[in-house]
Amino acid sequence: MLTGATHDHKRGEDVRARLAVLSEIPDEWTSAARRWREASAELRSADGPSAADEQILCQTLVGAWPHWLSPDDATGCEAFADRVAGWQEKALREAQTDWSAPNEAYETAARDLLMKLMTTPGLKLRAEIAAFAQRIGPAGAANGLTQTLLKLTIPGVPDTYQGVEFWDLSLVDPDNRRPVDFAAREAALGKAETPLEAAAHWRDGAVKQALIAATLAERARSPRLFSEGSYEPLEIEGPDADHVVAFARTLAATRPSPSRSGRPAGAWTPPTACGWPKKCCRRTS
Repeated sequence: MLTGATHDHKRGEDVRARLAVLSEIPDEWTSAARRWREASAELRSADGPSAADEQILCQTLVGAWPHWLSPDDATGCEAFADRVAGWQEKALREAQTDWSAPNEAYETAARDLLMKLMTTPGLKLRAEIAAFAQRIGPAGAANGLTQTLLKLTIPGVPDTYQGVEFWDLSLVDPDNRRPVDFAAREAALGKAETPLEAAAHWRDGAVKQALIAATLAERARSPRLFSEGSYEPLEIEGPDADHVVAFARTLAATRPSPSRSGRPAGAWTPPTACGWPKKCCRRTS
């Protein structure tokens, strides 16, 4: 089974996809984390949290920050903080304190910092964290689409956890078990948009569902190809070669079905419309 999310994940599949962007900008992230640690000094108490625990908190805020959330939205920021607080308690008890004998003073200090970060009116630090999340959001979304396409096309049985047809910015349970707005997903699917069309409003997550629908339709048209077909790497040539992963699924006496994934430059090409990439892909053997 191939899956990116379950009832027991700690960070949703698109949280992880966004955080993967940090590995491409380590110096910028390090600088931001240090700057935010200094800026939060007046919000911390003598009981903590430590620099490490504060950094993972900021990392989680950046990774799970909703696409629609403004740092000036008091109600939205408080609701987001409550969700993150549930994650924070579990993270601290599994790594820093203890479930049977929790360090209540430390946990309270860590939660107080979170709530001050997210609810202090006009806080510049919160605006900076939100801006950072929004800046890497498109690259994170591209990563999320890439891993979704790979999950649906490489050998194995793909599994889609409830609700992750749209962006999965959930955290540890019970956050990842919240009720799913199936009506919104049904309405988006009913528009029958291609991934390219849905990419024009990518923040609402419909582009991910459109990609899933297009790829599942391809699987339905060629069931034996995906259940029995070979899995062959393709060598990439050209200026974007370092940003592309390509392979072919082939079945005897059938036309190869290529799959390309990587970071789209301005648009997303649905797998059912890409055609055989003769100019940029070739078999390695």
